[in-house]
Amino acid sequence: MSDIANDVLQQNENQQNNNNFDNDFNPNLLGQPINNINDDADQAVPVQSNQAPEDATAEGNELAAAHESIQKAKADLLASKVVHLGITFSDSDNMTRVKTAIRELDKGLTGIIPKEQASFETALEQIKGLYSELIHACVNYVGNIKKRGRGKSESGKNRLNLTNQILEHTRKEYGAFQVYAKQYFDEHGQDGKDWTAVLYRVRAKDMSAEASGYEVVSGAISTVYKRTANGKTTYIKAEESLAWNDSKEGAMDLFLHSGAPEAEKTIAAYKLGAKGAGADIAEVWDNVDKALEQRFNEKNSMSPQEYKKYAQDRKKRYLDSAITILSRDEECAKYIKKYPKRMKDFLVYVFRKSGEYYAATTHAGIAPGSAISNRNVSTSRVAERLEMQDTVAKSETILMTAEDGSMINANEMEEAGQMTLYDCLAKAEKWKCPVKYRPQALRQTWELQVLDLICGQVDRHANNYSATYSTEGSGDNKILYIESIKAFDNDMSFGIKTLSAMNKGTQARALISGGRISVPFLPKSFYENIMNYSSELAAHDQLDIRSRDEIRSLQQRLEQIKAQLAKLVKDGKLKLLDSEADWEKAANDYYANWKKRMYAESYVFIQ
Repeated sequence: MSDIANDVLQQNENQQNNNNFDNDFNPNLLGQPINNINDDADQAVPVQSNQAPEDATAEGNELAAAHESIQKAKADLLASKVVHLGITFSDSDNMTRVKTAIRELDKGLTGIIPKEQASFETALEQIKGLYSELIHACVNYVGNIKKRGRGKSESGKNRLNLTNQILEHTRKEYGAFQVYAKQYFDEHGQDGKDWTAVLYRVRAKDMSAEASGYEVVSGAISTVYKRTANGKTTYIKAEESLAWNDSKEGAMDLFLHSGAPEAEKTIAAYKLGAKGAGADIAEVWDNVDKALEQRFNEKNSMSPQEYKKYAQDRKKRYLDSAITILSRDEECAKYIKKYPKRMKDFLVYVFRKSGEYYAATTHAGIAPGSAISNRNVSTSRVAERLEMQDTVAKSETILMTAEDGSMINANEMEEAGQMTLYDCLAKAEKWKCPVKYRPQALRQTWELQVLDLICGQVDRHANNYSATYSTEGSGDNKILYIESIKAFDNDMSFGIKTLSAMNKGTQARALISGGRISVPFLPKSFYENIMNYSSELAAHDQLDIRSRDEIRSLQQRLEQIKAQLAKLVKDGKLKLLDSEADWEKAANDYYANWKKRMYAESYVFIQ
């Protein structure tokens, strides 16, 4: 598997730097092609249509039909040229990469699905690599055009539009392969169909207005759905991308593809309202800012129920003020009166997505236009390799039917807990008592700190991991104990930030700072898992959802952390533990030595 990961990474490198890309594509692994491809012809391979099987799902028929229709867009893009002032220009390296990726994916999908398990798994990895390359090629092309302000001519606009169509569909189709390919093989692997047969049997989780079994809960940026089944609670939200720039317009582009009902009409109504507001449009966004502001003094002084009602009332009051300003335009007012929730949801989405851009690009090193929410999936995969399932909430890619009826990619994450670490610390503050961590919580917290350094997480704080607590004693002798923690909300990870750049930030905690160690103890098994986690395996695990640059940055951070940990162990600064008794003693030693200023600041909160 590691060879495949390296092959695809090398393919991406070659495609970035050369017009004439020689793809390391093995047709023997993917099966005998049904249609041959002429690499010199500017047309997409007409993938053979499979007859819809009797057990095809409604979503599957929709996705399979969309696959065939997108071939027209691919063919148009392959045949396209940029013409300006009567001069025809040759393709840029970025467009050449897109066209090459289209041809190679189409060629791969015409292969017959192997009937033998090992061959199937190998072929599936290549198919996923081809999907990933087309997605990354399209993102790279679109981002470059928008960053440089190109694509103004009619032919340029047409190319950009076609590439965006192909990108949106390819992401959706690739989500189907991520979720359903292995299930298809188990049930129909001996049928002798080509790879497009997988699409017919996908099932999307229905999040439309008519769906039952799902509860809508508030999300930071977009709608989050809560689902409880068989005693297990999970949270689902549509897969989101970073805007192309930090403007409100950039966030509106994302809103169009967010699954929100009649997004175009909402944007059109807002623009009318903004025009009518004139200079007061700034006040609209100021009100949105106040509506979403966290009021920590009030949160600390109120009960959870009291603060929840306070925050809801405050949010409604300020959003109503924003709506009032926009309603000066008569047409906008009519739309708001008919759909008041839509406009409020739009304002919150645009405000937060435009603000998210700066944090992601500047602090995390995430490229504009990149997928954001599936970084939770990336973090979950690394955590599983390191056997940290009790410390990081599991996250997976799924398909869902959105409010507007469209089928889109989404991420489903297990419930991490009802109370954040911040909530626990606030209780201790209110009770004026010290906080200590039990041995299990210390272990989990230090493991999480190391994991975040590997994954490039730059936004870990007390509100994005849950905690359980207990108390002992009373009055002046009362102590709040953190029993366990579980991390979630990993959107600001897997950028291209180096370890040294992360350590200069405000959230990351270096292993060594000022000559002092921040993580003095780790489980021996966790240390061994990191040492055995190769760069090749790390690349393989992320190949489908992370870019080449993101994967290479992950590999660099991983190797640096391995080297640092090994040296700390060799120097006797980091002790490896393998029993509960060891951890009990380590916890006592930690708090005793902390008072002597022996340790650097870590994720452990001392209060």
